[in-house]
Amino acid sequence: MRSDRFTEKAQEALQEAAELARSNGQQAVEPEHLLLALIEQHGGVARTLLEGAGVQLRRLERRLAERRVGLVVTDEARQLLAKRGWDPVYGARPLKRAIQRLVQDPLAMMLLEARFAEGDTVEVGVSGGELSFVKAKTAAPVG
Repeated sequence: MRSDRFTEKAQEALQEAAELARSNGQQAVEPEHLLLALIEQHGGVARTLLEGAGVQLRRLERRLAERRVGLVVTDEARQLLAKRGWDPVYGARPLKRAIQRLVQDPLAMMLLEARFAEGDTVEVGVSGGELSFVKAKTAAPVG
């Protein structure tokens, strides 16, 4: 792979991913090395996306807390949301809509169907490559 085809930031991320792989005793750069390098990169798009997802999810957490329902979103779910909320043309702008479509709307329907009740904590995770919603075994503080 020719590195001159990549931006300077991309080249830095690739170098960091290779260093992470070597430091873990691996010869090949795996996707998790690259993802970690992208997340740790200052001013990088992956960090921006994950931070944006965090802001949007905290707003949802506050709204749910008003109904005495807790929300826990796994790191894997946050990464999936960041991936689904990224658009090559529009950047991270679609993230808010992705969170609404993938988390808020399904969760609202589940609350209407009484799958979760006051005092419950909903854990958003990933199962089969899609977001999953389950009642958390340990309740998170609500309100």
